[in-house]
Amino acid sequence: MIDQETLWILKFPNGVVSLFIVEKLETIALRRGELVNKLAKLERMSKNEKAQELTLQHF
Repeated sequence: MIDQETLWILKFPNGVVSLFIVEKLETIALRRGELVNKLAKLERMSKNEKAQELTLQHF
């Protein structure tokens, strides 16, 4: 969801917020969140693989 600061920035001089813009930004934020989660997952996987490689090198 969009924080209050972002909503404040989106307010037009007459105080009306464009719901269309807000919905688009929420969609973008959700997609960005999904990408961040995927990147974090990939990073964790690569760390696990590195740990496995190190373990194999010791034997």
